[in-house]
Amino acid sequence: MFKVFAMRTLSPSDLLERLPTADNRRYTDVRKRLRSIVDGVVSAHHHRGGDGHDLLSTLGPGYSDQQLADEVATILITAIEPTAIVISWFFYYLAQHPEVTFYLQTDARLG
Repeated sequence: MFKVFAMRTLSPSDLLERLPTADNRRYTDVRKRLRSIVDGVVSAHHHRGGDGHDLLSTLGPGYSDQQLADEVATILITAIEPTAIVISWFFYYLAQHPEVTFYLQTDARLG
């Protein structure tokens, strides 16, 4: 799904985004789900009153709900790629060092 987000970001025109392709439908569905989740987080924040000790209070006391929702969505989306990169390098490292892999497997079995 990240590939679809990246392609949409780099797309010079929104014409391709309007075509009813499987990727576009999936993107629209994911975007709606993400927005629903984020709107729920912002709504819950307002319902609790935001005590100033959470991320939304820190982000912007003067932000509108839309701005807060956009910030939360950005944080959620951008957190995915660095995690994937770290996991990829972790497995690459393990593949290059079978002794470490063996140690981790042994340690996990003995738990």
